[in-house]
Amino acid sequence: MKRTSSDRLTLPLHRIQSQFAPVAQWIELSRPKGTIWVRFLVGAPLFSITMSDRIIKINELIHSLMGELLEREVSFKQGTFATIVRVDTAPNLRATKVYISAFPEPETQYVLKTLEHERRNLEHALHGRLATRPLPKLIFELDTTNRGLDQIEKILKEIHSEE
Repeated sequence: MKRTSSDRLTLPLHRIQSQFAPVAQWIELSRPKGTIWVRFLVGAPLFSITMSDRIIKINELIHSLMGELLEREVSFKQGTFATIVRVDTAPNLRATKVYISAFPEPETQYVLKTLEHERRNLEHALHGRLATRPLPKLIFELDTTNRGLDQIEKILKEIHSEE
């Protein structure tokens, strides 16, 4: 191990992976000769599994605001409905995934295309009402948990009818 400027240690990659990975706070690849820079923080977890209270509150706020915006700003064709199932915001607030379910089921691709087409307008309206920095980019995804529940329910009905 060699000491370099600002108390950094230069180590080969295989030594980091084998000896020091459990206590590494962050790892940054450096360009020359495949060495990496590692800062150590003894006893610190590598990552946090639970979301912070701030992210939970931001998710709830974006969920309610997006519900209002979908109702006011987006017009779907007659008989098509979209529901926000959940919202997941990245810890750095750069992106927010909005999980959508659509009714009727065959119109899901239409709903996703419409939302993607209106994404910039929705982001602008949402950013006007959020007081956070950075402002998250919206990513719309289809929520498939209801499909799985429907399939399980059908299987259970078939099993029950066979008995």
